[in-house]
Order: sequence, then C-alpha cells, then structure tokens
Amino acid sequence: DGLSIHLNPLQEAIQPEGEATFSGVLDAIAATVVRLAPLPVLVKEVGFGLAGEDAAALASAGVAAVDVAGAGGTNWALIEGRRDANAGAVAAAFGDWGTPTVEALQAARAVAPELPVVASGGLRDGVDVAKCMALGAAACGLARPFLVAAQADGAGHALATVLTQLRIATWAAGEATPGALVIEAVRA
Repeated sequence: DGLSIHLNPLQEAIQPEGEATFSGVLDAIAATVVRLAPLPVLVKEVGFGLAGEDAAALASAGVAAVDVAGAGGTNWALIEGRRDANAGAVAAAFGDWGTPTVEALQAARAVAPELPVVASGGLRDGVDVAKCMALGAAACGLARPFLVAAQADGAGHALATVLTQLRIATWAAGEATPGALVIEAVRA
C-alpha cells in the first residue's frame, strides 16, 4: 500500500475547469511523504515526461520512486481538447509536446541514481520494456497494447505476448532476468 501522486500541469492548463496553480506542490509532496511514512509515495508525470531536475527535487523530498511517463503514450492535452470544443484549438498545439520516455528516464537516473524510476509513456511491447530496463528502470508501464486487446477480449493473450517478447529480448541480450539488463553506460 502507498500513494501515487500524478502531476498533470499541461492537462490542468487546458481543462476549462483546470487548476493550473502548482506553487507549493513540492512542499506538499514532502509533507505527504512525512505524514504517510513508512508507506511509500510515488510521483508520476502523466505523459509529457518528468524533467531531471524535478526527479532530483522529488528525491530530496523523500519520495520512494518516480514514474517519468514520457511523451509518446496518452496525450492528456489532446484528450482535454476533444472533451471541450473551445479547448480543442489550444490543445492541438501540444500534440507532440514533452520529453520522450527514454530521455526522461536517462535524466532521472543521472540526477538521482538511487531513486527507483518507473518508465512509462509510449512503451508498446516487451522489447521497449527490455530497453528501458537496460537503461535503469526499476519497472515499466504499458497501457495501449492491453487496452486495444481488451476491446477484443484478448488482454490475456496480449500480456502473454509482451512477456514472451521480454523473455526473448532478455535472452538475446545474454541475461538471465530483465533486472540484469544493464547497459555499460548505466553501470559506469
């Protein structure tokens, strides 16, 4: 058990009823970490990539982990633009906004090497998971392949496929487990 806090500034800025004031958020997160201890607090960006300096600040605030949730997956700005016609024109400009997952993952690992980092945002298969694990992700998150498969009542098959892809990628890289997938640049 623990708490996951989602950071969604761009989504809030586009929502007609959004709350785009984020001053004091870091202090509130730090206070939440203290209040919930020993339960872990994870902080997740929602699809535009967590900046390295933000990962470092969150590590200093005592969070247990971060999810960088980079660009390439669900774009909540575009979803808000579809939800409200007046927001559509504003949201359209942010269609390719954000830091890709791999860049966000690398930045977080560089500034906070002891902080567990979850890689999500645009991961589509087991090979993407293997690559992120090799770059130092503690875990990975995928949604699209399972959501698409679930519409055809095939989520179990999709999960089996992703796991098989991950097993093969791990084996092809010469490792016994996905956790052993570490590129030399990360080890250094």
